[in-house]
Amino acid sequence: MNYIFIILAFVISVFIARLIIPRILMISLRKKLFDIPDERKIHKRAYTSLGGRLFLSYDIVLLLYSIGISYFDGV
Repeated sequence: MNYIFIILAFVISVFIARLIIPRILMISLRKKLFDIPDERKIHKRAYTSLGGRLFLSYDIVLLLYSIGISYFDGV
C-alpha cells in the first residue's frame, strides 16, 4: 500500500515540475537571469540560474505529501 503513495507522490511532483519548467525558462529569458561561463566555470554555454527553485518546489511537494501520508496512515 505504501508503494502506491510513493508512486503517486512522484507522479504529482513530475506533473508540477512539468508545469513550472516552462515558466522558469520564460522568466529567465525575459530578465536575462543566466549563469554566463567564464574562465573559472566548467560549462561552455549559459544556463539559467533559477533551476534551484524548481528542485526546491519539487522537494516541498514530496515532503508535504509524505508528511500527510504518514499523518493519516498513523506511522
